[in-house]
Amino acid sequence: MKLTEYKETYEDHSHTLSNINRSIAFAGIAVVWIFKRTEAEKVLIDDEFLFPLLFFIAGLGFDILQYVYQTIAWYIVFRKKEKQFQEERNNNPNSSDEFEHDYSITYPAWTLFSLKILCVIIGFIILFVKLFEQLF
Repeated sequence: MKLTEYKETYEDHSHTLSNINRSIAFAGIAVVWIFKRTEAEKVLIDDEFLFPLLFFIAGLGFDILQYVYQTIAWYIVFRKKEKQFQEERNNNPNSSDEFEHDYSITYPAWTLFSLKILCVIIGFIILFVKLFEQLF
């Protein structure tokens, strides 16, 4: 991987993290609005839908954790490779900016990715079952 590709990877994850954070903030506002109370102090959402909501929130949590991890990890890799490149460039002006990285850096991201997908799938299955039960 070239040094510029490491930087692009870090910047892509950082950008994605910002977008997710913004979306989660809007989702949080929506959830607060859904849970507003009436004069009788009753929650306006059916208790049966709280369980799938928990999985959707967990999915969003794993989503942001995935990109927090990737942003930090790839920034560290980029900075390390950038310093290595500068040292090699000082010793040999014709040195290449091609570097290898340890692929174990991606394992936590894949775990978080799998967990977020699983949470959303479980949330939708529960939601589908609850809606199906109400129809029949």
